Amino acid sequence: MSHVLFLTLYDQGAMGLRQLSSVLKADGHRVSVIYFKKYRTVLKSSVQTPLDEMLHEGVDLLGRDTVMSISAPVSETERRLLVNLIRELAPNLIAFSLRSVTLAVAATLTRDIKARLRTPVIWGGIGPTLEPDRSLQACDLVCRGEGEGAIVDLARALDRGESWDGIPNLWGKRGGGCPAFRNPPRPLFRVLDALPYMDTSPQGKYTIENDVVIRDDPAISNFELLYEISSTRGCPFACTYCCNEALQRLYEGQPPVRRRSVDHVVGELVAARAVHPINRVNFQDDVFSIDRKWLTEFCERYKQEVGLPFWCYVHPQGLHTETLAMLRDAGMHWATLGIQSGSRRVLEQIYGRRSQREAIIDTARQLIGLGADVNVDVITNNPLETDQDCRDTLQLLIDLPCGARLNGGLSKLSVFPATRIIGILNDTARPTGPAAANHEAYNVLYLLSRQPHAPGKRLVTMSRRRWLMARPALLRTLLWPVRLRAALTHVRRFFPPWAKRRLPPPLWNAMRSMKKRLLGPRQPTGW
Repeated sequence: MSHVLFLTLYDQGAMGLRQLSSVLKADGHRVSVIYFKKYRTVLKSSVQTPLDEMLHEGVDLLGRDTVMSISAPVSETERRLLVNLIRELAPNLIAFSLRSVTLAVAATLTRDIKARLRTPVIWGGIGPTLEPDRSLQACDLVCRGEGEGAIVDLARALDRGESWDGIPNLWGKRGGGCPAFRNPPRPLFRVLDALPYMDTSPQGKYTIENDVVIRDDPAISNFELLYEISSTRGCPFACTYCCNEALQRLYEGQPPVRRRSVDHVVGELVAARAVHPINRVNFQDDVFSIDRKWLTEFCERYKQEVGLPFWCYVHPQGLHTETLAMLRDAGMHWATLGIQSGSRRVLEQIYGRRSQREAIIDTARQLIGLGADVNVDVITNNPLETDQDCRDTLQLLIDLPCGARLNGGLSKLSVFPATRIIGILNDTARPTGPAAANHEAYNVLYLLSRQPHAPGKRLVTMSRRRWLMARPALLRTLLWPVRLRAALTHVRRFFPPWAKRRLPPPLWNAMRSMKKRLLGPRQPTGW
């Protein structure tokens, strides 16, 4: 049987790759996996080697610009280690699983491989699906869309020495100067239960990081005993900036969302717990809180058979109070709400979203009332936003209940290939003059809106002071309590446990009172 080597960049969770691995193993093929470098978020100022692409940037809670996903450059040693490991494993096929932000790095690694080895290279994942022509310039084959059927057909063709020109989903080159072939995708998998569980076994897994090769699967240990899983494929919405909208166009007329049965989802988690010391679960569904009937059965089964705390992404549309209570009772300790913008104009005309601010606020309030930790996603640095749009977003953040937090900071608008927002940005005039938004200043106000030391009314007044909004560096100084909190959180680990006993009670109480005034009652206490 064929030996397929999967290679993923900056993605040790790699859920799609793990699914493909299990499908190939079920068909009798040998599979190896190389996890090439870790996902990291670092300060943009610390990225010293210029990258070909910086498609995903953000702002952290301290107001600093960050770079996500491909912030660590690849060293010459790591490139050499990769080629040597592939030569040692001697696969019949090398399969890259890629996102848009990793295509440039993948092209460099593919050139290294093809300069030294004759093994065919295929690219798959959302990046090559959105940019197949660009991808085909670097590799031999591209898989567009869902790859389970294509990778099995390709492995069988390699095993039998047959041509792969007619395999659905594949685009590829022909020899002798013949034009490339571009096969349409096969229909989507309707019954996800027919697929085996993800491959989380340690056999045949390798990690390349920090100029060394580690022969083990990094996923469970590196994610602090966290297990990632998805009960669905697809999204019920079609946001203009998201790849799901592009996928819906690729698979036009087919169901945008398919869901595994509760039995299949719970069965995978029970099987994973039998092998790995998991202590929490992340459901990576684009929207987990859909289909009330499914959720009712899931909550009952999950609580009885799994019983671990979990995180999921929820959307206020169609989300009832009883459903939230069920999810919380089943173990939902954390939830994320995607609000993206507080401006109805931006949401509907630019992002293609239908979200009511009252429903967002009510959902956040209910989740916090049930004892869940709530994070919210906000997109900033949209060049089409006006000053009023940003002020609407600021007001929504102010109106959120105490306890709702920004999800690690803010996400700058990322414009990915083949998404509909490209046309909107090209066809819409940018606001100018007083109407234009100063995102650098508003980003600071957004961050301050979730801090106890910054009253909402004062932030709104600040947003109307042009001289102040023209000086974001001055606004950033107001984040000093956040910086102090970060320092205290770090130092607290080293604060001797006998300090409370040694310090005079009035001094200890004064220190705690000062900390509470500075950091607010929502922050961890107890030095």
